Amino acid sequence: MSPRGESRAHDVIARIFGLIEREKLPAGARLPAERKLAEQLEVSRPALREAMAILEALRIVECRSNSGNYLRHRDQDASIEALSLLSELSLPLSEAEVAQSVELRMLLEQQAVVLACRRRTEADLAVLRGLVGESAARLARGETILDQDQRFHLAIAAATGNRVLLRLMNGFLPALHGRRALYFRDLERCRASHAMHERLVAAIAAQDDAGAAALMAQHMNAATFYYREAYARIGQGADQEPEAQNDREEIA
Repeated sequence: MSPRGESRAHDVIARIFGLIEREKLPAGARLPAERKLAEQLEVSRPALREAMAILEALRIVECRSNSGNYLRHRDQDASIEALSLLSELSLPLSEAEVAQSVELRMLLEQQAVVLACRRRTEADLAVLRGLVGESAARLARGETILDQDQRFHLAIAAATGNRVLLRLMNGFLPALHGRRALYFRDLERCRASHAMHERLVAAIAAQDDAGAAALMAQHMNAATFYYREAYARIGQGADQEPEAQNDREEIA
């Protein structure tokens, strides 16, 4: 899909979610027929079909032949990529999605670093060290390491050799982008994250899986408070950070 087409589809999807919210439609509810829905949303029917195809692929709606489009149980049925879509559209996540997203990332990151220690190659280490070097250079220029941080965590997932895990991380991490972007505005936080990345690379190079797991637990546990607060605030449309928690300022 072209950027223009993607933008159009996302606009329609945002309108659909707005309708669902306004009318408080529950899981299992049937959406209005295509002609009526297009009129309500003030969009063309081709644009509506394109949006519906995306929502069906993400398992947010179920399109039943000769029956219509029905809302699925978002908490149970929707794909990981659906979280990324909600983030891109600046739509609020449910309280359960907030807590469970944080919990899932902690589980994935800790298991990934253990497997990376056991399976990493010299090529994997070169990628990780290169990213740490990029981060150091950006910090020296007073720049954020937001992108380098995400690439670093994906590089750890790649070092596991488990392509399904990597695909899961690739689908999941974009859902955190807005919250992470707020965090990494602060260069002191960037420096703290960079310092932890250096320690993680050393543990992975030494194949110290127990040490790396402990470091990642520390890295991710410190993030829990911040992520939950940031999720809530961005979900409410507030582009600001939670109140400072000086003893919990590190984030992955």
